[in-house]
Amino acid sequence: MSEGLQESVFGSINKRQVRAIATIERSGRHLLELINDILNLSKIESTKLELQLNDVSVRSLCDTSLAFVKL
Repeated sequence: MSEGLQESVFGSINKRQVRAIATIERSGRHLLELINDILNLSKIESTKLELQLNDVSVRSLCDTSLAFVKL
């Protein structure tokens, strides 16, 4: 739905609305990632999935977190 709104499938929208819809879309993707992370944690706890440790860019993590908080 958000993609359709951004592409003006349902009629024209202004730039402020485009930014708001983009935020909704990013938030939705972020929520889906959180849900998948929680499901993966439950798989790890039930030993159906092995935890693999990797390096993480702290800067990228902080930048992404700040992007959601700044709104």
